[in-house]
Amino acid sequence: MSTENYDFNILLTGVAAARLPTPKMRICWIKAPPLFPSGFPMTSIAALPFVFDSLSSGMYAISLLLGLFLMIVVYTILVRLVTGKTPSFFLNGIAPAQLLAFSTSSSAATLPVTMERVEEHLGVDEEGASFVLPIGATINMDGTSVYQAVAAVFIAQAFGLDLTLGTQLGIILTATLASIGAAAVPGAGMVMLVIVLGQAGIPEAGLALIFAIDRPLDMCRTITNVTGDAAVSMMVAKSVGKFKEEPVEKQWDDHYPKE
Repeated sequence: MSTENYDFNILLTGVAAARLPTPKMRICWIKAPPLFPSGFPMTSIAALPFVFDSLSSGMYAISLLLGLFLMIVVYTILVRLVTGKTPSFFLNGIAPAQLLAFSTSSSAATLPVTMERVEEHLGVDEEGASFVLPIGATINMDGTSVYQAVAAVFIAQAFGLDLTLGTQLGIILTATLASIGAAAVPGAGMVMLVIVLGQAGIPEAGLALIFAIDRPLDMCRTITNVTGDAAVSMMVAKSVGKFKEEPVEKQWDDHYPKE
């Protein structure tokens, strides 16, 4: 092996070791090259931490998506129990708002479409929708709270930190409060996640581990936020007697006198 290739392998092994979360793992990794036979492709071995990092980020994303999906399932069940409407009726009615939420990653930007779908396709009275939905777009960030809790646990595991029961309960409480205070704009959950990490004693530098895949996950959790707003507005309307069993779709000329 030439001197240039040897120096390159040492450099690559050192860079790969820096990707490992704990000092013991880094020491073992640096001591590993002499154990391999001569001529072994060290570039492939040195790339393994990057592969592990990608796999761990993928598992984090899958865990978060599963949690967001379960939240939507819970909302459909609540709508069924409170209003008597089927999940297909609810999901078909709110689907355009979910699509816009996915594309904009903003509950505030989706609010006009959410109000239109809730009033004309889900049977919520205009008065109830005008009161519940703007508040929900501001404070009902259930998808964001799930994201912050999952992200905090993932970063703690990446750094090899043990979370006690008290710390985990603190993460749940802080994530709930931080999600209420988060703005209804793209990327706000990442900013508020700093508060959750600081409360739990988790290094804020761990945000770099999830920053690359935050945008598509932000799009998905906005769907959960908008779905929760619509579900709550239906349940509130049902509880105050302002729920229409047969929604009426408005036409563009409804405010004009008919001949």
